[in-house]
Amino acid sequence: MTEPPPKSQLQEVDSAPTRQARWGWYLFDFALAIIINNGGLYFPEWIIKENGVSDIWFNFTIVASSALVLVTAPFFGLLFDRKAERSYYLYITSSMIFGGGIAISLAGYLIQSWAWRVTLSLIAFGIIMYAFQLGLVFYNVLLGRVSLPSDRAAVSGNGLAWGWIGGILSIFLIYPFVEGKILLFQPAGRIQAILPATLAYGILTVISLWLLSKGRQTNQPTTPLKGHEAFQSIFQTAKQIPLIRPLFLFIISYICFSDAILTIQNNSTIYMGSVFNLNVNSQAAIYVVFLSLSAVGALLSAWIIKRLEHKSAMFISLYTWLALILITLCVRSPFSGGVLLSLMGFANGMLWNTSRVWFYALAPAAIRGQLFGFYASLERVATFIGPLLWTVSVALPATKSLNNYKIALAAMGVLVFISLIPLNKMNPGVRR
Repeated sequence: MTEPPPKSQLQEVDSAPTRQARWGWYLFDFALAIIINNGGLYFPEWIIKENGVSDIWFNFTIVASSALVLVTAPFFGLLFDRKAERSYYLYITSSMIFGGGIAISLAGYLIQSWAWRVTLSLIAFGIIMYAFQLGLVFYNVLLGRVSLPSDRAAVSGNGLAWGWIGGILSIFLIYPFVEGKILLFQPAGRIQAILPATLAYGILTVISLWLLSKGRQTNQPTTPLKGHEAFQSIFQTAKQIPLIRPLFLFIISYICFSDAILTIQNNSTIYMGSVFNLNVNSQAAIYVVFLSLSAVGALLSAWIIKRLEHKSAMFISLYTWLALILITLCVRSPFSGGVLLSLMGFANGMLWNTSRVWFYALAPAAIRGQLFGFYASLERVATFIGPLLWTVSVALPATKSLNNYKIALAAMGVLVFISLIPLNKMNPGVRR
């Protein structure tokens, strides 16, 4: 018999969210996309191709940041559950992201030593990735502050759409810096994207956090949390997860598909250049279409969830991902490859919105912050597998008949397929 989850000392007021808080929540994702999307588009090729760093070190940085999230996310999720000012931890993670972006820019501009330049840049990138992943724990739980059950999928989809719109607009705004039409320093190149993206992120994030502070609040905890109590609470929550069968099956699936898709996204520009010989202009264009279709997919998933249920939306998105991966492995034309990689955005938007809303519905409200911490941590367990599989595939002896990057993409397709197995055992999600 499943034990009931522990009662929370913080309960959200069941009242309509303020318009300011909702727009602050949208704007936070919009601002975050500016630095994450431009960093994801330009940093990998800058560090690997322009600075000669191995793919192994780039992916190792992602693995290291994921390991830190794995260790710390449940603890911070517990603190979040007990914190009256729910935006507090977003101030911390946002400051870390902003500082990391500034550090990469200064390293690329001021440091002449190759070893110091790439080392500091990779450390700063690792800090950004850690703060980004940890911040999503707090950001996702705030979905309950800015929405009601009746409009939760739509609000979540709008938030993701605004994030991807921010990524699209920022790529157009940042592109002149990369091309050298606006030079911050010499020489022109991909590193030029980081500083303006970081500054724009910082300004908009300050505004978004101010708007979020206008939202509904929670009650103060009755007692302070002691260290041993924190570990006991985390341990008890961890024991509860396997007993809540739908939640447990969802997490297993999430580990697999998030691992595969995040690895594909982190290595997408390298794949486009290595397999299809697409230049930076083509890569940027594909990325814009990818983000546009992601926004469409997120909004469409809200419509599907409302009329069908979570499980149908999840299966549609995962089968679409799997089909596009398989077809991409078979094509050779750069144009066809670009089209297929762009279309992955549609499945991408559907998947992330559905997974966030479904997990929110499955997680008991009293321990939702802790569960989102475990959600992030368990995802990081698999994130060791994805980059390692990708790196091992790329490091295999090269052959004329088979590109190693295609082997890596095929491995990600296998992970997506595995994620369907636990989902198939779940009951349909609740209609919203």
